[in-house]
Amino acid sequence: MFQKDKELFMDCLGYRLFCGHLENLDASKKQTINTINQYSYCMAEEDLEFKKSLEQSDVLLPDGVGIVYAARMLEGKRLKKIAGADLHEYNLKRLNKSSGKCFYLGSSQKTLDKIVK
Repeated sequence: MFQKDKELFMDCLGYRLFCGHLENLDASKKQTINTINQYSYCMAEEDLEFKKSLEQSDVLLPDGVGIVYAARMLEGKRLKKIAGADLHEYNLKRLNKSSGKCFYLGSSQKTLDKIVK
C-alpha cells in the first residue's frame, strides 16, 4: 500500500474506512464504492454476504455519525461523515466540468425530475 493510501484509509470496527476528502478519490479507475452507517454495520453482522461486500469495497465511506463517533472513540481518528448523496453530488459536479454523462438504471421519471431539480 502506498503512503498516500495509508493516509486515506483507516481500520475501524473490522472495516477499512475512507478518511480523506472526495477530491482524493482516483476518478481515473473503476472502483466499488459503498457506504457504511450504524444500520448497515448491524445488518452486516447478521448477513455475511452483505458484510463481505462491504469488506471488499475499494472505498467504504463513513456514512453515519455512529461510525464517525466509533472511529473517534476506538481509534482516536477524526472522520468526516460522507453520505452517498455527497458522493453523488460530487460526481455530478465533476461530470459537468468534463461534459461527462451519468446513467440511472431503473429510475422513474419522477425520480429523474427530482435529480434534475
